[in-house]
Amino acid sequence: MLAACGGDGPVNSVSASKPFPQSTSGTFSAATATQTYTGSLSSGQFGSQFSKPLAVTPATTASVNAATTIAYDAATGTYTVQAGSTSASFTAADKMPSSDYTTSFNKGGDTLTLYGNAQPGNTATAPVSLSYTSFGKWTHVDASADQTDIRYYVFGEMSGSKGMPTSGSATYATTVSGTMLAYNYAPATLSDLTGTATFTADFAQGTVSTGLSLRAVGNPTEGSAGVYSGSGTIAKDQFAGTFTSGTNYFASGAFNGAFFGPSAAEMGYTFAIKGHNPDPYAGASVSPGDISIVGAVVGAKK
Repeated sequence: MLAACGGDGPVNSVSASKPFPQSTSGTFSAATATQTYTGSLSSGQFGSQFSKPLAVTPATTASVNAATTIAYDAATGTYTVQAGSTSASFTAADKMPSSDYTTSFNKGGDTLTLYGNAQPGNTATAPVSLSYTSFGKWTHVDASADQTDIRYYVFGEMSGSKGMPTSGSATYATTVSGTMLAYNYAPATLSDLTGTATFTADFAQGTVSTGLSLRAVGNPTEGSAGVYSGSGTIAKDQFAGTFTSGTNYFASGAFNGAFFGPSAAEMGYTFAIKGHNPDPYAGASVSPGDISIVGAVVGAKK
């Protein structure tokens, strides 16, 4: 199975099989969001920040790109993620125990987590049932450079421009996952995010609108990691836009994604958001604080 990469593929080229697990080999181009930092955080598994100053490349997001892929080799049961010249492969031997709907693999300095994919042995129910769309998170640690790259992928069987509605509108039931890096604070921290998202597509006007209410995993307060709203435009079976307002010292944000399945049955996008706090707290002797968020939203028509 080879996923469509956009364009004019006929709607009957989209199968009803789930992207993962696959019975045959397939390669999917993906929309991505990337966060890179060099140095160590001051809490958790990353040790002491003071061993090396933390240098951060602010989060970015990119549209579906043939140079950024996630692939499955059915003959060997291997998943391979690719981003430019960097790649990593994972086999069943690299699979980690899981008690939820995610499946994670770890090999050396690389970790791959697949969200909401019907992996064998997983009994938990994903927040949204998807047949054509998947998303994942790849963390790549370069120990020699003391550098960590976090990438979110959204991928699957894209609708193709001939499979897109040209009238009406649709709202989607969604789920969201992300990572927030707070730096130029004392201490710098890395947090996994969850929350809620809204997404509406107006196919007649060729526009989309979305909203995010984010919180750290384990924190029950909705929106505690930021509330954001944005809008964008549709081009064939893909879309892109910007976040125009938000909390949590919002500075800017963008999202890139696509529609998946026949008649845009499903959607998914990656996002990057930046925040800047010129006064982290009264009397602080640290630099102004910055927030960088990357993540993914996927959904199915209600």
